[in-house]
Amino acid sequence: MVKGTAFEPIIRDAAVKALDSVHKKLENTRVNGGGALGKVLRKWGSLDQQEKEQFIAVAITVGTAAAAAFSAMAEKRSAKRTMKKLARKIVD
Repeated sequence: MVKGTAFEPIIRDAAVKALDSVHKKLENTRVNGGGALGKVLRKWGSLDQQEKEQFIAVAITVGTAAAAAFSAMAEKRSAKRTMKKLARKIVD
C-alpha cells in the first residue's frame, strides 16, 4: 500500500505550476475576486518559490485533514446504522 504522503511532492509541484499558470494568464486582467482564490492570485506573483511550496503544503495538509474527518464521520455513521440494524434483528 502506498502512503498518501508519497505523492505530496508531486502534488505540491503540480499545484505550484498550475497556480503559476493561472496567475500568468490573469496577470494582465484585474483580479477582483473577494474570495480566497482571488486573494491568493493577487499575492501569488510576489511570493518566492519557497513561499509558494509552503502555501501548497499547508493547503494539502488542510485538505487531507478535511478528507480524513469526512471519512471518519462516514464510518461513524455507517457503524451507527449497522448497530441499529443489528438491534432491530435482535428485538424482532
